[in-house]
Amino acid sequence: MKTILLNLCLSLPLFALAQNPVPNPGMETWTQGNPNNWLTNNVVGTAIPVTQTSDAHGGSLAAKLEVLSAFGNPFPGLLTCNAGGAGFPVSQSYGSLRYYYKANLLASDFFSGTAIFYDAASGTTGGGSGAITAANNSNVYVQAVVPITNIGGTPVTAALSLTISSLVGLATVGSFVQIDDILLSTSTGVGEESDVIRLDLSSPQPNPASGISLLPFSLEEQGEVEINVYNVQGVLVQKVLQQEMIAGRYKAEIDARSLPAGIYNCVLKTGGQQRNTRWVVKH
Repeated sequence: MKTILLNLCLSLPLFALAQNPVPNPGMETWTQGNPNNWLTNNVVGTAIPVTQTSDAHGGSLAAKLEVLSAFGNPFPGLLTCNAGGAGFPVSQSYGSLRYYYKANLLASDFFSGTAIFYDAASGTTGGGSGAITAANNSNVYVQAVVPITNIGGTPVTAALSLTISSLVGLATVGSFVQIDDILLSTSTGVGEESDVIRLDLSSPQPNPASGISLLPFSLEEQGEVEINVYNVQGVLVQKVLQQEMIAGRYKAEIDARSLPAGIYNCVLKTGGQQRNTRWVVKH
């Protein structure tokens, strides 16, 4: 099974989804510092490289994996979901492993997501592994898609693994990735007509808002992207992001907590084009 260095599959296609079999896929429930139904490499009192964060893509929580210094070496976070070694149950083959992430990977570090499927006799029926590198760093949530290769047989269990590693030597202390909304999909995400992406800026969610809203936007080509929030007088009140980004679908965070109640204009600029959407702040 080969590992693919993903150039990011950022689309969110409108395919029909089977029920997602991944336990606790949104990292919403935790017990004693660990996400329910997942195992971590946390060592209480020494190193806790896997933690929960309220900076989530969906719901209220996400998982944060980082590289700490422990035991005299870099100590990267590790998340596995295999139901005590037996795997969690599945009822069909899948085409891709998908998850949303934010990343700040340093040097030659990469983040890998791996899925392996087993039949009733514990034989491998398929799997896939994909990685994102520092070139894919993002301060907004992005969806990565890892294609799965099915080699035959009927899968009855699956195991997932998420971790930070390095292409050269040891991982770098300070690298981190936030993970949310993990999905096993029947779609491969490759060559689908529904994956066609156009430049767009959608209405914030929620709207009206009194706290954090997510601002969905999509890019049809790579380029410098700038998103800002203006009041009705046209005065800049919040700089959201300014960075080089590749084509894909994204969600940026906008914060109403420091703004007076009123109507605001969210503006996306890229490649000489502009998109606007209205945002209402209520307290």
